[in-house]
Amino acid sequence: MSHLLAFCYIYRNRDERNKCLLSSDSFAIIKNNEKKEWLLTHVHAIRLIHRKLLFFLVGGGIITSLSFFALSTGRYNPWLTLSLLFIGIYMVYYGWLGAHAIQVSTSRGSEVIQVRSISNNLREFISFVNKYLLVGEEAIEEYRQDDA
Repeated sequence: MSHLLAFCYIYRNRDERNKCLLSSDSFAIIKNNEKKEWLLTHVHAIRLIHRKLLFFLVGGGIITSLSFFALSTGRYNPWLTLSLLFIGIYMVYYGWLGAHAIQVSTSRGSEVIQVRSISNNLREFISFVNKYLLVGEEAIEEYRQDDA
């Protein structure tokens, strides 16, 4: 039987729809009321990463180059092509900014769960989970000593 060791809200306090859970035998992420759970025996590490959004980078690059070409030929409505040019530039910018994510590395590969932002509480929770994966119950005792 597993019992809950720690939890952390992903976005805001008391947000039961978005949180991370660590129990004695599993790690779970609940995002928008959808739960993904992994057994701790299969989890190697959990990381906070920053990813570029390739769809927006590639799509924006294609739209920008085609609309620039259409604008330079002068055959099409210039307001439409200028609008498409700025939309494409914005898509490239948005893709370059990227997004935050939680990466769970398991024995079967890795899974990535995209999040809007990363709070200090979430950073500390992920650090605790990684320490718990390495040393087990000693991590809990170490955190209890730090609080005292």
